[in-house]
Amino acid sequence: EVKFATSTGDFTVYSMQDGMTGTRLADELIDDAAGLGFEGGYDREKFENDEPRVYDRNVAAGFLATLTSVHHVMKAQHDSLQGDLGRINLWPHGFDLAFEWYGTRVETYEEEGEVTEHPSQLNFGWYPEGDAYFYSNPWPFEGEVLLSADLPGPARWHTDGWEGSMLAFADVAGKDDGAEVVRTYWQRVFDLAVPTLTA
Repeated sequence: EVKFATSTGDFTVYSMQDGMTGTRLADELIDDAAGLGFEGGYDREKFENDEPRVYDRNVAAGFLATLTSVHHVMKAQHDSLQGDLGRINLWPHGFDLAFEWYGTRVETYEEEGEVTEHPSQLNFGWYPEGDAYFYSNPWPFEGEVLLSADLPGPARWHTDGWEGSMLAFADVAGKDDGAEVVRTYWQRVFDLAVPTLTA
């Protein structure tokens, strides 16, 4: 189900079990938002899919249970940190759960000819697709400093395609000390990265 809720407590529930297509869901959500005054340049093409899907409720329930467990571990990490923190978000492009810690170092970033300044940051996340994994990726990534440092247990640095670190979900799932292993890994990356992310 997709629940569209307002700050006044009103909500509409869209069931994904009744043949709802991506196109129809996007149209209804965008129209509901417009009815509340949220007009935007939504790219409806991103949502176009006219093939109804059948969703397995058991798989969805299992994913929700895992997501809830991961959130508890992530919230404990989030609440233990000082400084400028983002909130924990579930990102719709990959259903990864993540938050950022922002450093005081500021970097200039150029993309498509436009130059902007961004604060350094370190994210803490969990990516569920395929071989699921936890990650923590400092930006900017100071490889000369970080790659020579050891990470705890089965955690490792990653530099193929993206730069950061990862811990396979399979290495901790269902284990009594799984949450502790994840927190120890995240804290180690934090301790290593903070000196590179502060001005």
